[in-house]
Amino acid sequence: TYKLVAYTQWMKNAGISQIFQADIKVINPYNEISNASVSGIDDCGTAESPITDIASTRTNSPLVLEMDTTVYNPRSPVQLSTRNFKGNLGYGNYSLLVRRKNELPEPKYISATDFGYTYLRSAKNIPQQLGDSIYLPEQRGELIFGRVEKKTTSEPISGQEVILSLPGEAFQLTATLTNHEGYFYTYIKKPYQADRIIANVNEEDDAQVKILGQSELDFRSLQFCDTRLERQDSAAVLQRSVHNQLENLFFSRKPDSVLTTEMPDPFDGGIVDTLRLEDYTRFSTLEETFIELLNYVGFRRGKDGVEYIRVLQDFEFYDEEYNDYPALVLIDGVFIKDHAFLKKFDAKTVEEIRILRDQLVLGNNNYQGLIFIKTIDGDFYKQQQAIAHSSNLNSPRWNKRYFRPDHTYNTWEHIPDYRYVVFWEPDITINGTREQFNFFTSDIPGDYEAILEGFTEYGKPISLSIPFKVVIP
Repeated sequence: TYKLVAYTQWMKNAGISQIFQADIKVINPYNEISNASVSGIDDCGTAESPITDIASTRTNSPLVLEMDTTVYNPRSPVQLSTRNFKGNLGYGNYSLLVRRKNELPEPKYISATDFGYTYLRSAKNIPQQLGDSIYLPEQRGELIFGRVEKKTTSEPISGQEVILSLPGEAFQLTATLTNHEGYFYTYIKKPYQADRIIANVNEEDDAQVKILGQSELDFRSLQFCDTRLERQDSAAVLQRSVHNQLENLFFSRKPDSVLTTEMPDPFDGGIVDTLRLEDYTRFSTLEETFIELLNYVGFRRGKDGVEYIRVLQDFEFYDEEYNDYPALVLIDGVFIKDHAFLKKFDAKTVEEIRILRDQLVLGNNNYQGLIFIKTIDGDFYKQQQAIAHSSNLNSPRWNKRYFRPDHTYNTWEHIPDYRYVVFWEPDITINGTREQFNFFTSDIPGDYEAILEGFTEYGKPISLSIPFKVVIP
């Protein structure tokens, strides 16, 4: 038995009593069912249909589920729709599941209504007192925080600017300052593909950055509900196992699709010049490449004697003020603090160079232009691990488009269809009076149910269910 838990950062302040919990039972069909086993579920609850009284649901909910009929043949088209009779009172986010009713004992089903009532009985105030640490809600994006301290003494460094890079072609940069205890906070507000974040300090050499992870909840007090089987359940287990193996056998014909999210433009719509090095004679170093191929990019020496890369201004007006700001330089999306390091950088490892000539501001610093250097391998962050702090990110999983066969033209007649879940859409936004969903039944006859779960925009939990049958003619 496994436990599925779901919670926000803010919910962690009240402990596990306030988080969503559900039990998942995994059955090994190759294990023999013992004569001593007890059928059903222990004191944790009984498995019930999420909604048993459809009539009462219709009167209490702004939404209803409707079907074109209640009896279908295998591989028949189904039209399932939601009707919203109360306007914006029914608008919200929902999930829709259509499945065959389980013949085996299963843990108690936790509906949106059940969770809503449980949440109303939970603590109204967090237990922390003044001076205690709390989990901050992630209202603006994904929270990133850490600490900057001296390498030699581990003393905190206050007022230190920290540059955070999300590497990759769709790179993201953000800057923040440490407080009096050396801590810094920032948010990732846009979608990203990177699996790590790299932190640099912009000025202090005797500094090290530590990106801190939020502490996890203590799950030791979780109670697991054990579902046990009797020998008469072995036939249903065997049948489910055979169907699963056949479905897995034809998985290549029935794959789920990963929906890629369009990444934000890291140059924010600016005009970018791109230099592909394979189109030219390659030089040994980046310094030679700048001299020979880019007449508006080069190394300069500042008043303090420190070398930096300069991108000439693209003057728009004759009276535009001249500046001597350095360029913002990135390699594979990683912020480069020491420009002198790039003078002897091996240009043979570079695929292309992109230059933005606009004036930029990052944190408290001005930059003249941006230079993005893309290496052939795209893994420069591995070299940066020795001089900058790198931390893994638990990036959100991509959304999926779940496979739904179309039996209209019998193109799947030689491929078995043993789906127990015939429709699943985890993210549905209802903002109208009617939404229609079309799908096909599978080859498995039996009793089915369509389950709509979610919350309205006003926070009201909605749990709807409608049964139907699939029969062999």
